[in-house]
Amino acid sequence: MPSYTKRGWPKKADPPPPAREIRRFHVWRAKSAAGGPHVDGGWREVGSFAPKYVVDEKRSCIAPEKLEFIDRLAKGTWYYAMTSEEWSGLESDRLSEVLEVKLNGRGITTKVVGKPGQKGFWKQAPLMWPADFKARKGESSGHFELSWKEPRSDKIRYYNLYYSADAPPEAKQSSRIASLPVGTNRYLDWLADPNVESPHYAITAVDRHGNESGAVRAPRKKVWRTE
Repeated sequence: MPSYTKRGWPKKADPPPPAREIRRFHVWRAKSAAGGPHVDGGWREVGSFAPKYVVDEKRSCIAPEKLEFIDRLAKGTWYYAMTSEEWSGLESDRLSEVLEVKLNGRGITTKVVGKPGQKGFWKQAPLMWPADFKARKGESSGHFELSWKEPRSDKIRYYNLYYSADAPPEAKQSSRIASLPVGTNRYLDWLADPNVESPHYAITAVDRHGNESGAVRAPRKKVWRTE
């Protein structure tokens, strides 16, 4: 468990408290210690767990209970690493140390084979997109009510909304009108061009690593998808 800085900690004999901003730990597994995100053996998330913080009255601080994750595998050599996620949904973009695990008929052996800091371990765009994306004209000129069904994926962190007055918008910064957190399925655009009767909208899903899905585009009376 990571801790706060030791600088200025009043009692040198006591370790500093754990970093309570961590919401979950994510466990990654690969068949290669340096497996890239797009090759066989590349890193894949196999599960996650939340630390449970409890009050330690003797130390007058909060500490987590035992941290544990169980993975059941066939015989062979496997590699594990971890990332941490804070309460806002941000996840570390670098892996922890890489642990080699060997399973055979005699038992299990483990050793650290990679230093922390491996980046670019997950580049796959979300495979689950918002569905039933609709744009409905509001009561006032230039107001449009947008709605959609959220995908069932714990990797999604937020949605990007895009707008264009005259053509299906591209998923780029100049067309983006909002970024909305998971748990949101409605949005009121009150800054649309009041002289345009039927503007174009699109929505994408962005995962915890910043990978963005293809766009679901929605003119007011139609919904379609594009890569």
